[in-house]
Amino acid sequence: DLKGDIAGARVGGRRWTARDVLVVGQIAVTIVLLVTAGLLVRSLLAASKADVGFPTDGLAIVSADTDMLRYTPERSQQYWSEVMRRIEAIPGVQRVALASRLPFSLNFNRSTIAVPGRQKSADEMGNSINSATVSPAYFETLGIGVLEGRAFTESDRPSDRRVAIVNE
Repeated sequence: DLKGDIAGARVGGRRWTARDVLVVGQIAVTIVLLVTAGLLVRSLLAASKADVGFPTDGLAIVSADTDMLRYTPERSQQYWSEVMRRIEAIPGVQRVALASRLPFSLNFNRSTIAVPGRQKSADEMGNSINSATVSPAYFETLGIGVLEGRAFTESDRPSDRRVAIVNE
């Protein structure tokens, strides 16, 4: 019977229609999505318990991009100074710090650094490094100690000699 073969395939004595195939496909996709959701939840739970190298209890993050507001560098400085002043005034707040990027976030701030005596030639640019700009209280706020040298201070200004802290 050619007509019956065209309308639906027979498997095990049962005719499979397009609707049956779609239902099986939906069930397969649902199972894949449930397994993926379960793995995601498990990963999120593991990430929330991971040791990040500094205490996370009591930390709060505030994020804004003054470049998107088209603020000048001077206006951005005023804005962040006011934000810090207001947050410090909140009862229970112990420390406030600023950073150009959060720990463990993607970093598109790349710089090159040349160490005198370590370059192969005068034309060599140096090593490319990830960089972030932070306020003086950053390491203290995160509970990260500086092993050698000093932390940033209020006297460190962009117009002065540049200061860097290298992590391990």
